[in-house]
Amino acid sequence: MKFSPIADHVARPKWSVMIPTYNCAETLRQTLQSVLVQDPGPAVMQIEVVDNCSTIDRPEDLVQELGRGRVLFHRNPENIGPTRNFNMCIERSQGALVHILHGDDFVRPGFYERLGALADLHPAVALYACRASFVDFSGTVTGVSRQLPGLESASRDSSPFYYATPLQYVGVAIRRSFYEKHGGFDTSFTFCPDCEMWDRAVSLGGGIMLPEPLACYRMYGQMNGSNMVRTAEHFKELDRLASLYAQRHPDFSWARHRKRVAREAWSQAERYRKSGDTDGYAANLHYFKNYGTLLQKTRLMTKRFFKNLAGS
Repeated sequence: MKFSPIADHVARPKWSVMIPTYNCAETLRQTLQSVLVQDPGPAVMQIEVVDNCSTIDRPEDLVQELGRGRVLFHRNPENIGPTRNFNMCIERSQGALVHILHGDDFVRPGFYERLGALADLHPAVALYACRASFVDFSGTVTGVSRQLPGLESASRDSSPFYYATPLQYVGVAIRRSFYEKHGGFDTSFTFCPDCEMWDRAVSLGGGIMLPEPLACYRMYGQMNGSNMVRTAEHFKELDRLASLYAQRHPDFSWARHRKRVAREAWSQAERYRKSGDTDGYAANLHYFKNYGTLLQKTRLMTKRFFKNLAGS
């Protein structure tokens, strides 16, 4: 999905902070507060909540309470799914830089100032990012995303995204002009549309990131996509994503992808086994058996190689 450019006569802000929501009013308060405390004013920043037909709460009430007219609110007439809602956020954005900030995540002071300055220094780059702290429901930090030294200077090397998801939505801003030229999120993906987008943005438009964790990604309870993990359906998406990467990038390795899937399937199968979820265990174990055979053969060949080397 591509997006029409903003008309030349329209006064545009530097930032569009677009906040997709669905049944998350309990955490939305902290999300909005983290943005409003950094608010440079409407001439510089558009702030808008895009609600995907919440059913158990009324985010518009919170927007009115906290925003007091400063925060725009849009409610979709029907639930269009998370990936299409991200594209709705892009479509409704008017700023040069689009930050999609989920309604259960938040940013630290300095996020917009630091990433904005980075964008000013590198105007030809498509993606600007920082590391993210992982926090639980209460906001307690439980970890931090890994550092990507290769992206700490402007680069079009997207190989860090082939076999992992080193960036989180909360820590990423993309130029709207990139979305206009190369399209938004691929709606055929539910579990990993972000992985495909970050790879596309960096490989086609370039990316750069700060090493500091200026954003917070909340992990708790039943995260979006958890049922896909339980049924192992998300591995099918990862396989489709791998096929896409293999077409885009000659250096992509199917063997490394299969090893990754085998490791994750085994880890998840064990987690479901220990929790007593027999269906989740069976689904993930099945995927491990498909890819685990390759992983086991690779390990066996490595052991034999070093054994023969020692005996020579």
